[in-house]
Amino acid sequence: MPLYLGVAGWLSGLLYAARWDSPASAYAATAIAALGALLLGRADRRLVLAAVFLLALTLGAVRMDSALSGALREYAGRGEVQLRGVVAHQRSRGVYLLDVESPSKGTALLLTRRGSKLRLGDLLAVRGVAVPEAEMEPFEKGLARATGAALVVRAPRLEFLATGRGSRLSLALSGVRVRASLLLERHLPRRYSPVAEGLMLGGSLRLDPDVKLAFRRSGTAHVLAASGYNISIVAGLLLALLRPLLGARRALPFVLLAIFVYAGLAGFSSSIVRAALMGAIGVGALWAGRPRDSGRALFAAALVMTVLDPGAVFDIGAQLSFVATAGLVWLYPVVSRSLGWMWRPLREALGVALTAQAATLPLGLYYFGGLSVWAVPANMVIAPLVPAGMLLSATTLLAALMWSPLGSAFGWLTTAVLAANVGVAQTMAALPASDLQTGQLGLFPVVGYYATILLILWFSTQSPRAFIVAVRRAGP
Repeated sequence: MPLYLGVAGWLSGLLYAARWDSPASAYAATAIAALGALLLGRADRRLVLAAVFLLALTLGAVRMDSALSGALREYAGRGEVQLRGVVAHQRSRGVYLLDVESPSKGTALLLTRRGSKLRLGDLLAVRGVAVPEAEMEPFEKGLARATGAALVVRAPRLEFLATGRGSRLSLALSGVRVRASLLLERHLPRRYSPVAEGLMLGGSLRLDPDVKLAFRRSGTAHVLAASGYNISIVAGLLLALLRPLLGARRALPFVLLAIFVYAGLAGFSSSIVRAALMGAIGVGALWAGRPRDSGRALFAAALVMTVLDPGAVFDIGAQLSFVATAGLVWLYPVVSRSLGWMWRPLREALGVALTAQAATLPLGLYYFGGLSVWAVPANMVIAPLVPAGMLLSATTLLAALMWSPLGSAFGWLTTAVLAANVGVAQTMAALPASDLQTGQLGLFPVVGYYATILLILWFSTQSPRAFIVAVRRAGP
């Protein structure tokens, strides 16, 4: 309970400080009051838990304030700026993050033309107008918050200065991914090689527009985003291979290394970072001989992510990943019990699909204003095809590395499975109401929805007698 309340307080503090300004004296007074309650009220568990929440909230607010401060932000709204920095990440087509070296350290979000082809490690001189926050479009403001960017520069003029700058590890991992992408293009049809890359490492930048639209409209776009499922396959396969040779305990460090190498190849997206941290916590629990607690691992991962990058709290992918995983941890058992009369494989497939949709539905309506009516059956049908496509794509890649004709031979089978994945998405996307536009949901209904889910989960764990006792204690 202290961990859950502490992380909830921390996240609340991040959100509060991003929305409202408070003087340092207010934070200091709140922290002193919380520490006093911790020291003086140790016998009262409720007071201690309240103090933990309040102290974590204060620390979160201070962390967000420090992240939002910086000399680079002062250039927003001053007209044209001149920046010099290194391309650190590509968010989507034409959208790049720049690690700014001058005139001040920080991060800038570059909204370039779609045809711009920048690479990780490119050193650039940038000229453009830094958009003040008041004039940003909603998606620009969301991207800036999610990435921690101090400046947003639209349609900048770019001058290429050098390449190969930045972190050597990031450049090496990026080079490996580019090499893998080229091999897949060589041994798979052009239409399906980006699907193979998406299933293995995540990403949809190179997908044909109609394929990308089909996955989105069918509610299956998440299969092309590297996530905990990919991490579990990587960790499980490596552990199965190394356990007979080294023993389970000695194999764990190699599993941990593989998790973070895979996360790097996947581009350290929010969902994969969350999954990698949860996987690392699980490996640590196995190493210590303690049972793994998925709920605690999820909250610990959220804490580490937002300590390192407070802007992650605004990342839509991170939010969807968090609530989907939370749903599978706590809501799935309730859904599965209610479907107990079904054949077990069908119950598990339907339970997972229903849980994921129930957990992410309000956020999807809040951000995108629409939903796919056929998302649950689409995910049930595509679920067995995803691991097959992922493993066959990886096998094709490894075979191509050993001998090109062998890679082409495996490519025939891989293409058939990838085509089946795309076929499911396109079939479901073609059905009526596959992309039902409902209008954006307000914030209060979203909060009310999740509060209702929490109450349902709480009721499901209480016996009738315990519930009556709790109500009487809460009364006057």
